Amino acid sequence: AGSLNSENSGDLHLQWLDFGGAGQITAENDGDLVIHDVDFGAGSSTIDASGLGGMMDVTLDNATDAGVDVAVTGSEQDDLLDVTEGMDEGDTFDGGDGDSDEILINASDFNVGNNAITNTEVANLVTGTLGVFDAAQFDDALGVIKVNTGTEAFIDFRNLRINGGDTIIVDNDAADLDGKTVSFDVD
Repeated sequence: AGSLNSENSGDLHLQWLDFGGAGQITAENDGDLVIHDVDFGAGSSTIDASGLGGMMDVTLDNATDAGVDVAVTGSEQDDLLDVTEGMDEGDTFDGGDGDSDEILINASDFNVGNNAITNTEVANLVTGTLGVFDAAQFDDALGVIKVNTGTEAFIDFRNLRINGGDTIIVDNDAADLDGKTVSFDVD
């Protein structure tokens, strides 16, 4: 268990951070917060960038481990949270005040519960061949869903709010769509 408080005037870049137990990261510096490969142990942990002057770019590695619950709060800028290793019940992400906060997820390992993702405008499905993407996990801020799977994928989209402006983008550069069909059935 431990905590990290940053109040410096520049950017804070950390390559790997392992708390061994529950932990707390609070960033109030003027620059950016970039943390790749954060591991928390059992318990409730937080990453709070709400006082950050720059943007937040964080990669969580073990949010789906048993007993690990992580609450992440973004900054005033456009933030990025990479949880392609998964998120589950007990984990939350509040994108903060940015206009284009983005979460990178794996549709086959993402089940956080209704409205656990708030103030996040972009969901980017970057991996996974089978999975359910349930938009009910997001509040009404969600407007763009990007699909960037590099392999043939089946993703079951549920609870899309088409009248709320949801846009689904299939990235032809990232996905190998040669000879494949993309189709959507709307009930």
